[in-house]
Amino acid sequence: MSRLLTAYQRLMSRHPFPTQVLSAGLLAATGDAVCQLFVQRNPKYNFARTARFFCATVFVIAPLQTRWFRLLEHRVTARRPKISPLKRVLVDQTFGAPFFNTTFLFTLALLENRSLRSATHSVQHQIGPVLLANYKLWPFVQLLNFYVVPLQYRIVLLQFVGIFWNAYISYATQNRMLA
Repeated sequence: MSRLLTAYQRLMSRHPFPTQVLSAGLLAATGDAVCQLFVQRNPKYNFARTARFFCATVFVIAPLQTRWFRLLEHRVTARRPKISPLKRVLVDQTFGAPFFNTTFLFTLALLENRSLRSATHSVQHQIGPVLLANYKLWPFVQLLNFYVVPLQYRIVLLQFVGIFWNAYISYATQNRMLA
């Protein structure tokens, strides 16, 4: 385990962006797998669905979030350094949460081969409950993230917590409980 962590840290220092993005994608796919195997107990595993979670995260969400965290780190500050993480959480949850959740839901719908109209309609119905659930979890995670976790590991921490979040999103979108 120690060698694996050392190898991961080496990858993170040499190739931070691809390592963050691929880690996020693998963890997002894990969230969908958790949903299918342990929540829904699907008799037939849907690999395409897991691939959609992986692709939406690797090609859209993780690259945007990586840049978003850099922006928050460098642009959202306070005179008293202990207050800066609180400001970052406020900005992240006010602007980032609606944007990223909407983008993720929309991307998943498009990857399901839905039309733009259908994807937009789906997101309009899903975003309210998703944001409500978001605000029950993510502000607390982000406080920990901004106060304790080094910048290069923030996206990875989010995706570890995101295993459970993505299991929720997977269940909600696939069962159309939010639609």
